[in-house]
Amino acid sequence: EVGFGFIRLVLIIGIMALYFENTVRQNLLTVFRSIWMRFNLTWKWVENTFIFLEMTLRFYPEFQKNWDSIRQARSGLGFRIKKGFKNRIIMAVEHLPGLLLVNLRRAEDIAAVMQLRGYGLKFPRGVTYPVPFTGLDISKMAGLTLIFWGLNYFAAL
Repeated sequence: EVGFGFIRLVLIIGIMALYFENTVRQNLLTVFRSIWMRFNLTWKWVENTFIFLEMTLRFYPEFQKNWDSIRQARSGLGFRIKKGFKNRIIMAVEHLPGLLLVNLRRAEDIAAVMQLRGYGLKFPRGVTYPVPFTGLDISKMAGLTLIFWGLNYFAAL
């Protein structure tokens, strides 16, 4: 269970890093959800994946802020913060369970509010501000993918 939890945590951090690096003005998840809605497929696991990612995006900045607060509080109290990878892992093992519990309680509150608002009664969920996609946009994406694939293929030769 610890290994699975660690893998999920690494996955969440990786997704967040990718999201913050690639998002310009529009929400990347809104773009993916808009594309998904154009297919008119009702796969519940995809909807659950989108809600998982949206909740991750909601909690990650708060989690990071709490982590920084802990580090600043330890420094402010005069505790020596040892540098090095091993010492950072030890500090994470000491403080991570408490931070996860706080965020788990927040997630339970948000889940209760979502159920009160009717989440799960209407399937699939809609997109508040969908990004309009046409066949031209899809052909552009396919064309760019083929161009990058071709460049990668010929550069490897």
